[in-house]
Amino acid sequence: MSDQTYTKHVAAAIRRTIMGRNKSRAPGHLTWGFALFGLGQEFRVVTAGGEGLAWTVALLDEIRGAPVWIWGRVPALIDAMVTIEDLEPGMPVREIRVTAMITGFGNSADYSHLETTLVPATCIHPYVFCAPSRPPGWPP
Repeated sequence: MSDQTYTKHVAAAIRRTIMGRNKSRAPGHLTWGFALFGLGQEFRVVTAGGEGLAWTVALLDEIRGAPVWIWGRVPALIDAMVTIEDLEPGMPVREIRVTAMITGFGNSADYSHLETTLVPATCIHPYVFCAPSRPPGWPP
């Protein structure tokens, strides 16, 4: 599959995820998303609008700490593994921390969290993250 075909395929999966989530009875409305996957030693990003690009420190800085939903279902936060202020904005991101918020049975007000580190080598398939709005500095 060519890079362009793959990007279109992933962008369509993101849009289907957003539509599926918004049709469900889950609270909140999602309007934007991106997929994250590894390619060699770097992360790549595909947006819902079909933009494919390297994930840089500048893009991570715009989304870190903002609520996202993994595959439109699991609320999560994304953050850097290092002090981001020490890095150049155009540098590629080599690893990230994802904290998923897991609800307990019967009481959705009780959350626990699951934290994991993602590196490009472990992201051979795209992870789709959806959000209520597009962060500043991100393409559509």
